[in-house]
Formats: sequence, structure tokens, C-alpha cells
Amino acid sequence: GCHGDSAVSVSESEQVLLQQSFDLVVSDLMMPEQTGIDLFHWLKSRSREERFATLSAYSKSSLSAIKESEIIHFRK
Repeated sequence: GCHGDSAVSVSESEQVLLQQSFDLVVSDLMMPEQTGIDLFHWLKSRSREERFATLSAYSKSSLSAIKESEIIHFRK
């Protein structure tokens, strides 16, 4: 089966991720205080193995700082 969790901010996401791991993290790019890109960098800095996907009304060009192969982007 599948298990999921939710958070409304990067800091809340970090707290959830400190307690468990996931196969996939799906994040909005724009969140209060920090962005989904900040969460992506937090995961990478800790050598986490979760795949990372973003949801955004912005185009994929807004992700130019990240290698395309490291992130899955869904436009909403």
C-alpha cells in the first residue's frame, strides 16, 4: 500500500521528513516563507534518497538552477 503525509511549509516538511522517509516528495514551488526549491536543497544536503517533484503554475524554466534529471515538474 501507499502512505502519505502533508505539510504546509518547508519547516513543517522538514519535521515530517526527519521522522520518516518517503519514496517521493511532492512540493509546491511557492510556499510560505520558503520555496519548494529550498526543500529540495534541504533534502540534497542531507543525502536523502527521496525523489522530488514540484507542482507549480510556473514554467519549468523557473527551475533552471536545478539539473533537469533531479526533479520532476508538474505544471498546474
